[in-house]
Amino acid sequence: MNDLSDLMRSQLELFRRGKIRIADSEMLTDLVDQIIKAHGYDTWVESGFMGLKSISAEEALKYLQGENFKKADKFLKPDDLEVGMTVILHHTKFPKQHLWGHSYKIAGLELPYLLLEPAVKSMNDQELMVYEAKTLALRKCSEQYFNAQRKGNKLESKDYSTSPESLPF
Repeated sequence: MNDLSDLMRSQLELFRRGKIRIADSEMLTDLVDQIIKAHGYDTWVESGFMGLKSISAEEALKYLQGENFKKADKFLKPDDLEVGMTVILHHTKFPKQHLWGHSYKIAGLELPYLLLEPAVKSMNDQELMVYEAKTLALRKCSEQYFNAQRKGNKLESKDYSTSPESLPF
């Protein structure tokens, strides 16, 4: 066996015996992130993921190395990202952010960081946002979706007339 396989086996065994928590192990934390990206945050059970207490070290390494993605065509890996690409956020490592379904244009890329231009610029009162790539599950989206989302958040200039005769008083 190789060192990585042995390390994974020992981390899983410690977890199974209750000696460590997932958060105590960078390797197990990364593994869970990859499993979430492979199955989607809310579809582990539907997708048939057997859980960390049942997974073999070999199967875990396939997840960790990105070989075991059931939705590989759906979620983008950092190497797939390009400046100018429009993407949609499926989920984040931090589910309380509630940004799923929002589209972005990749304005800059310096892995592990992404500089994203949100279609809805008022979302965070920022023109650009910085995220670490591994915290996001992104899919490609069309320019049409991005532009529709952007347009839907702008009021037509005729809605805000500033001429004196349009004032109600």
